[in-house]
Amino acid sequence: MSSPSEESEGRGGELGFAPAARPAQLSLKVVRKPGQEHVFDCWVSSPLVEQLAEPQVGEWELPPEVGQIVTEFMKEFENRNNSGADRLMSLEGAGQELWEVVPPGLSQALELLAQEGQEVTSIQIVSDENSVPWELMIPDDGESRPLGVRYALARWFTGDEPLREAGRPAANARVGMSSDGQPKLAEDEATLICDLLTGERLKATTAAAIRMELEPWDGTVLHFVCHGSADRLFLNKTTALTARQVAAMRDRLRPGWRQRAPVVFLNACKAGKAVPSLIGPGGLSRSWARVGAGAVIAPLWSVHDKVAHAVAEHFYERITKEPLTPYAEIVRDIRAMAQDREEVSYAAYCYFGSPWACAGDATIEA
Repeated sequence: MSSPSEESEGRGGELGFAPAARPAQLSLKVVRKPGQEHVFDCWVSSPLVEQLAEPQVGEWELPPEVGQIVTEFMKEFENRNNSGADRLMSLEGAGQELWEVVPPGLSQALELLAQEGQEVTSIQIVSDENSVPWELMIPDDGESRPLGVRYALARWFTGDEPLREAGRPAANARVGMSSDGQPKLAEDEATLICDLLTGERLKATTAAAIRMELEPWDGTVLHFVCHGSADRLFLNKTTALTARQVAAMRDRLRPGWRQRAPVVFLNACKAGKAVPSLIGPGGLSRSWARVGAGAVIAPLWSVHDKVAHAVAEHFYERITKEPLTPYAEIVRDIRAMAQDREEVSYAAYCYFGSPWACAGDATIEA
């Protein structure tokens, strides 16, 4: 790895991380080189060791087979004959293959930190490349846990508003759900969140009406429980809230959201899918970030209704009882349930935001 002063000239994107957020114990920024689809500049930094105190830059060429790896293991997921244990093995095999194409700077930084005896608990990845499932990668070090279970792994998007830690404490929630009451446990989930966070259900079921309802809202948690995909949430059988429509809310909502940095939880499962199907973390997640969300939680693939509800219960009970526990740590613990319960749906959840953001109003010591 080289220092920015040596090699950053002429590279794509801006160097450095969001000035408004405390750095993670290990940070990776991935910026696509202009005019090159699969070549990126990667900056790695860590406040834990002198060698990484300033971001170190290197080039990363993402092999085309990454997409094939993801596609192939999702085909194994979608095999109805596979048991929960079989799907977990597919997940583990994919994680091992993905580690073989990890940016060299990230693997070298982890090795350096280990050699220096520095324990890393949080990783921040700010990336132009949104299809790589970083959470699933398994280093070749004799331990089978993926990055997303070893660390509180927090993502964000390049080119959007700077990362923010949570604004006001979690309260005055709003819950959006489909008017046809799907999925089956949507009513129970909405009631749980409204009770714990003194919230209300959104009355609107169209994009324009949702924008109007959210404009005067001053709460800090927005939760959706419905069927959906990477770029839309189904509000009933014929109407959906799309990523493009969410992005169009920016000018109306962002002035207020910039102060509160609300958490947006997209607990959407794929309509009509009895088995997992890749839906990706982009689309809606990025649109809500552009509107001004301080954190977004969303699944990488479609999850079972019962698991989605169990995840919501775990998340909201934790932030109520442990308001100073970072959201990233809670989502990490949810991913760890996949192995314990032999259910890959738990591993699907990823977190976008600061690794230090939490539901409390006190400063967390790094």
